[in-house]
Amino acid sequence: MQSDHLPQTYASIDIGTNTITILIVEYYNNRVNILFEDEYITMLGEGLSKTKRVNSRALTRCLKALLSYKAVIKRYGVSDIFCVATSAMRRATNQKQVLSEINNCGFYPKVITG
Repeated sequence: MQSDHLPQTYASIDIGTNTITILIVEYYNNRVNILFEDEYITMLGEGLSKTKRVNSRALTRCLKALLSYKAVIKRYGVSDIFCVATSAMRRATNQKQVLSEINNCGFYPKVITG
């Protein structure tokens, strides 16, 4: 985290199998103040166990949520974004294509282990 001299605003985004969550905080004088938190049901893992792929409807819902969060991030003047993707992205055989679409929205999630 940055120096305590000026407030810094951070966003955390979790792209999960069923939801995408966002938390925006302001860090100042060793204190964290929650500015915004939200959850968007995307069902990114819909049909994944059968097809091993993220389907186009689920990807569309994911991108819609991320684009709405992009506007919120701008509104709060976020200086740094920490973005992760979890189980659905780990298991999807079309992970590279899905991540490319997410990258095109300006988000660069790290696919984390379980």
